[in-house]
Amino acid sequence: MEYLIVSPIGGFGNHIRWLMLLDDKFNLFDDVVVASRWDRKLYNDLKGGSWPIYGDFNSMPMYVKHECHELLPSIFLKYDNNINGKSSFIMEHVYPNNRTWHNWLQTEWGFRDWADGYISFSHNLDHEYIKNTIAVTIEPEFAYKRYLKFNSCNNNQSKEQTISEIEKYNCKIHTNTVSNRIIIDANVIYDEHLNYELYTRCIEAFSLTNNYQDACVIHKQWHQLHQNAEIDIVQDIINMYKK
Repeated sequence: MEYLIVSPIGGFGNHIRWLMLLDDKFNLFDDVVVASRWDRKLYNDLKGGSWPIYGDFNSMPMYVKHECHELLPSIFLKYDNNINGKSSFIMEHVYPNNRTWHNWLQTEWGFRDWADGYISFSHNLDHEYIKNTIAVTIEPEFAYKRYLKFNSCNNNQSKEQTISEIEKYNCKIHTNTVSNRIIIDANVIYDEHLNYELYTRCIEAFSLTNNYQDACVIHKQWHQLHQNAEIDIVQDIINMYKK
């Protein structure tokens, strides 16, 4: 793999990856991506002998998606491998208006394996062999606050453990001497307006084209969904537990 983004939990690394994937060099839609309809009956009608049990389409193995495409290509959405097609796909399926606190990670993981085929993403710093790497740092308390709404059990860790892990991660990034990577501070990304300096440093690290205006539209939607999710989770919990 030629490109890698590494970040701590809550470091917005996956979002940065989507902004990088806007570049023309990534032919995202050479692979099957999204089914326009998907239900148990359709699945059972198409099901091959080695297929897993029924589940969300995005969680299906790639071989299942390809077999579905061969058997019934009409159910798959079509997007062009250009900036307009990618922007439409991301706005409609990665950052749709109904993405919120309780389905955020489910949506993210639905596309993560597929996106890894173009730009790898990891919370593990032991990837020094990657040709081009963006290493993300973030203020630990800030990351914890932004992430907690999506994962209330916090990966079975206490607040103190999570913050300590991010602190150690940040320290390791700054002390690990790797020549083929840049370090960015993701604190500045959590704003309605995409930080231009951060964006340009990222695209320069991967030698990508500047698609700042399109990236701004996607970033604004991402930020608004984060804000909405924080409001939603507070209200949902109040409604759930009030007497």
